[in-house]
Amino acid sequence: QTWTTGAAGGNLTVSGAVNNGGFLLSTNPSTNAARLITLSGAISGSGGLTVGGLGNTTLSGASANTYTGTTTINSGILNLSKTGGVTAIAGNIVIGDGSGTDILRATTAANQISSTSQLTFTAGGTAVGFNMTNVNQTVGSISGTGTTANITLGTGNLTVGGDNLSTTYAGTILSTG
Repeated sequence: QTWTTGAAGGNLTVSGAVNNGGFLLSTNPSTNAARLITLSGAISGSGGLTVGGLGNTTLSGASANTYTGTTTINSGILNLSKTGGVTAIAGNIVIGDGSGTDILRATTAANQISSTSQLTFTAGGTAVGFNMTNVNQTVGSISGTGTTANITLGTGNLTVGGDNLSTTYAGTILSTG
């Protein structure tokens, strides 16, 4: 299933629960960076989520997402805006497809990613990053060989090791705190 907004069209908000039925759910908020797709209900199932397009996709609401497939950010920005401590992403995360801007942003509330999720950055791209400015987050592991990857902490804390894997990360970690 793919949800798309057109370049000249409006934004899309899905406020009900979504069961992906084991299939991949894709969002494509257009070729217009101003377009938004917001999923505020709980997403469940064994399938994953792929974010594409130039716009923003937002996972929000007070109910936890329990889908267990991989979340992949191939272009654009995925915003995590769930209530603090409510899981937005339960599975592993891949950021980047080797080109363009690919960003995961969790700046509104702490601990929206499962503490066992593997965070993988692909090589290449102009901006491949995880922006968690001023919130705390625990993840299972961080890996990536690309030097263009960056993690922005601000005054937040990132705790790594919840999955007990040994990984290598070649990118940059930026902190002001």
